[in-house]
Formats: sequence, structure tokens, C-alpha cells
Amino acid sequence: MMHPTSRLTDDEQTRYARQTILPGMGEEGQLRLKQASVFIVGCGGLGSPAAMYLAAAGIGRLGLCDFDNVEASNLQRQLLHSEQSVGTPKLESAAARLSGLRSDLDIVLHEQPFTADSIETVRGYDILLDASDNYETRDALNRVALALGIPLVSAAVSQYGGQVTVYAPHLGGPCYRCAVPEIPVPGTYPTPAQLGIMGAVAGTLGCMEAMETIKLITGAGQPLIGAMLHLDLLTGKATRITLPRDPSCPACHTDTSA
Repeated sequence: MMHPTSRLTDDEQTRYARQTILPGMGEEGQLRLKQASVFIVGCGGLGSPAAMYLAAAGIGRLGLCDFDNVEASNLQRQLLHSEQSVGTPKLESAAARLSGLRSDLDIVLHEQPFTADSIETVRGYDILLDASDNYETRDALNRVALALGIPLVSAAVSQYGGQVTVYAPHLGGPCYRCAVPEIPVPGTYPTPAQLGIMGAVAGTLGCMEAMETIKLITGAGQPLIGAMLHLDLLTGKATRITLPRDPSCPACHTDTSA
């Protein structure tokens, strides 16, 4: 958590009035959001809605990691960016959009690839949020989350569907490698560009990542720890499956506390 504060300002009480009246939230929950920090990897289809809704909800600090430039094909689903952003770094347009949404938001930018060596970059953040689009980055995210003992909120989308979960062995749940024991070799599986994605699907799953993060921070509700929610938005079908921890997992079967 960031430096604690004892109360909300008058402006904050007005701004977040629709949240603080919610059961399980209150001013205490809003203060927890204000004191919390989240590191988001990817400012694309998932990262855009996740970052925007966390910023709007009152999160204290957002770390953003991405090294791509905005392309015209991104605009169908990546709402952090605009036509004027095409050809510029995603982090630039992301920071401008989020600052316009909330001027008091602390934004830290990391224009670099995310790897298993990014531990010190993430150290000090409360939650790691996976908005990536490939197995290698997700594996790196898992390694860093395990090393630091923080939750990893993760989602994946393709075509008209997706899934969301929270990996947190330190809270009794599985890690990413419990669910995906073998990481596929790059080039052996289709990419999002090949499969396609409906923008509203990415928006839905990114918002769900934001909600899982909010639940973890505030204590409201029950996060998807040890469970994964699959959504088929073309049919409206939602399926919740149990994700057990694998006692023989190559990543988390030993003590992974930082």
C-alpha cells in the first residue's frame, strides 16, 4: 500500500459518492483504493478498460508497462487511444487519457518489454494485472507475482469470448502454471491478429479485471481465487470452473514468498 491517509477530501467524497454508499465499500473501501497501487502490463484491448475503470474508481497509483506504438487496427477496442495517437507510443496516449480522466492519479510509465527479470520494477505495487496477449509474457508475470507474493489478476480474450481469474498461491489459490503447466512455443499457436477479437469482448473482460482488482483491495465480495469464469458473449453463456492448486506445479510447489 501507498502512504496511508485518514480520510477522503470533500472533493473525493463528492466524486466517489456512488461507490461509498455501496454495501461492503464505504469510505474505508474508498480509502483503501486511494492507498493502493496496481501494475498493468499491456495498454491494449484489456489494459485500456482495466486502467480506465481503476483510475475512475479512485486507485492511488497505476504503473503501466508497454512498448508498442498505436496502430489504426487498435482503435476498434483500445479506448485509451485515438486517431491522433496512431504512430505514437501507447504509453503516451494512455497517460494523456488517464490524466484527463483523473488529474490526481499517480501514473508511472515503463516503456519496455515485461520479463521475469522485472521484479524490481514491480516491487512496491500491491497487485499485478495481466493485460498481455501471449503465453511468454503471462509466464513472466506469474514468475514476478510469485517472487513478490502479490496477486496476479489475469484475463484472456479471443473472438467472442474470454476468461478471467486471480492467481494467488499466497492466498490459497493456484498460480498460472498450475493452470498452464506447459508454455507453448511461440509460433505454434494462433495470434490474436489471426483469430480476431470483438472490441466489446475485450472491454467486458478488461472491466472484469478491474472489478477483481477492486475486490482484492477493498475486501468487498469474493475474488476469483481458485476459480475461473469463462464468458461466451455471443451466446450469453457464463461458466465458472474450479482451478485447484497443483501440488507438482513447476512454479509454486515450493515457498515463493519474497
